[in-house]
Amino acid sequence: MVLLGWVGAVTASGTPRRHVRCSDRRGVAVASACLVRDERALGLARKWVDEIIVPLALCPYAQPVRAAGTLRYAVSDAAAGDADTLIRDVLDECELLLDAESEDDGLPSEHNVETTVLVAPQWADAGHLDHFCEIGDELEAFIEEDELAAQIGVALFHPEWKFNNVSDDRDPVHFEQRAFLPTISLLRKSSIKRHVIAGLKRNSLISVQIREHNTRILNELGYERMDHLYANIRRSLS
Repeated sequence: MVLLGWVGAVTASGTPRRHVRCSDRRGVAVASACLVRDERALGLARKWVDEIIVPLALCPYAQPVRAAGTLRYAVSDAAAGDADTLIRDVLDECELLLDAESEDDGLPSEHNVETTVLVAPQWADAGHLDHFCEIGDELEAFIEEDELAAQIGVALFHPEWKFNNVSDDRDPVHFEQRAFLPTISLLRKSSIKRHVIAGLKRNSLISVQIREHNTRILNELGYERMDHLYANIRRSLS
């Protein structure tokens, strides 16, 4: 998937990269009427970006927004299985991203947000992975219906994520789409011109380059080291 720029399971066009086996301003954290303030969840989301995604370069678009302070973290209070509330929260975040774009006059703004990392802690149980993956299809339908596909990229991540065409449960490539909590990442595509415009023009090539990099770096590290890294970060916030 090249929605947010990460490669994963569902693309804006609905094309899978690998099918899923569903068995502070440098991170602004904002709570709105439909979101909740959960410091541990926000901490895990930040750690995921700061200590895994950016250092391993699993997403080439994460570092620019992180450095610019235009990466927003938010927490959905959607109960496990409550797809309606989760989708509502995602669409609210899409609206916020597009509102920020419409108000952008080229100057730094307190409200300028280019990417949102929305986490849904109550969906973390492995038993909810199938349903969480289905959210991608529902979101795609909403985004296509509202003609947002060219403006907003969406990527899903889950702590129990497994690719269905990767038979080994301990293959490190599964970490490409794993996060500490169920996560939906949203990107305002127009905001990262150096990377996204190039990606839109030659999407498949960019996808292959990201996939090859991620596969190589994760295989170099190995499953045990990645598992250990995740466990250490979790313990640091317990």
